[in-house]
Formats: sequence, structure tokens, C-alpha cells
Amino acid sequence: MKIFGYNKDNDELQNLKEVSILCDSYELNEIINYLKYVRTQMTNHEDHFGHEHFSDWLAKRGDESNIDIIVVGSQLVNK
Repeated sequence: MKIFGYNKDNDELQNLKEVSILCDSYELNEIINYLKYVRTQMTNHEDHFGHEHFSDWLAKRGDESNIDIIVVGSQLVNK
């Protein structure tokens, strides 16, 4: 597993050592539910899984977010 991210004022992708999430219990549950959804997608699509955006998942539910968590299938970078 690797963690990447962008600085708020920079468009250069950076390899991160750690990530901190500031949220309340409702938001944490949303993240957990999103990750469970992604796990199901990865299991169902195996090597054909590409990536999923947290912001898209929220939008489908009528919510909006100014941040994004993108889960990318490791097979995309391990080829």
C-alpha cells in the first residue's frame, strides 16, 4: 500500500508517509461505508477494478465534499 496526495496549493502529486483525518463520528462512518463499498467493487471486479472517488460516492447519495479520497487498484501500478 502507498499513500499519495496533493498539497492544497500545489498540483504536484506527493508520496506521503502518513495521513491524518479530522472528522466527527458521522463523517468517519461515511468513510468506513465508502471503503466497504470499494472493497466490494474490488472483489467483484478483481483485475478490472480501476479506481473509485469518495466525492463521487457522496454525490450519488446527494452529499458534497471539498476533499477526495481515491482508492486505486494496485494492479494498475504493479503491471
